[in-house]
Amino acid sequence: MRFGIVGNCQSRGLLDCLEALAPDHLFDAIQVEQLEDGDEATLAAVMALANEVDVLFAHLPEYAVASAGPQQALRNALSLARPRSVIAIPTVVFGGFHPDSCVLRCNGTYVQTVAAHYHSAIIAGAYLCKLPATRVPALFNRFVYAGLGYVSDFAHHRQALLDSFSNLGFDARYIFAARRTFMHCPNHPAVSVLFELAKQMLARVNVEPLAVPPPEDWLLKYSLLWPVYPGLPGSTHGECDEVRPAEALRLIHGERVISWGELIESSYACYAENRLESADWVSPAIERAARFLSEHARP
Repeated sequence: MRFGIVGNCQSRGLLDCLEALAPDHLFDAIQVEQLEDGDEATLAAVMALANEVDVLFAHLPEYAVASAGPQQALRNALSLARPRSVIAIPTVVFGGFHPDSCVLRCNGTYVQTVAAHYHSAIIAGAYLCKLPATRVPALFNRFVYAGLGYVSDFAHHRQALLDSFSNLGFDARYIFAARRTFMHCPNHPAVSVLFELAKQMLARVNVEPLAVPPPEDWLLKYSLLWPVYPGLPGSTHGECDEVRPAEALRLIHGERVISWGELIESSYACYAENRLESADWVSPAIERAARFLSEHARP
């Protein structure tokens, strides 16, 4: 049988897993997370793939593409295609380990820092509160985490992931059964998670998977790794350990190590360039952080 996958950046990992689990079948994938208005070539490729395969696995458009216009264009393209079977698959999105990591839409576009599209809500909130960059490292502490709900949010994120799977006929309980950190950042899961999801995808089409180990973790190798803050769920430190200051935190992107100081400097430069304090921006996490810091952090 021939299968197609249309979706976000997780499609690559799923493709690797499916090819390892069912090598006697054909798999093709198209990543559409960069789809923009007017990208007819990508939409035509999606429709062509959908018409050629026996089964099309597809992420929901609202998880496959960031912007509303391209989301609707993808929906329209998939509705015009006539694959023999379409199976909607869940996207593994979980912010429980990285509640401070977020994206920021400013003046209609997603702005970037040295961490690409990822931002720290605490850093952005500090900027909006006009705190000097030198004050920011001290804000990464247990009091601020608690005030922002970073610990209590874990249960909410867990239930949201379970529901997103069950709504599409999949079971995410295996993800939490291992009791370990399974995300590199909020939207990039470890390959072990995608591997088990791929097995469930094959079960939906009555294909028996081989007993093989997971493939190389492509996202671990090439995507951004956001740290789990000491003292938060998933950290390697016990709940009674002191939370270390931000100087102990760092990002990893491939072979590059990005210090927290570099992230702070890059973020402040980004917000100044985009005049965040007066811009039209959207980010619930940053709004929450700015509100909390305005009440509890002195300028």
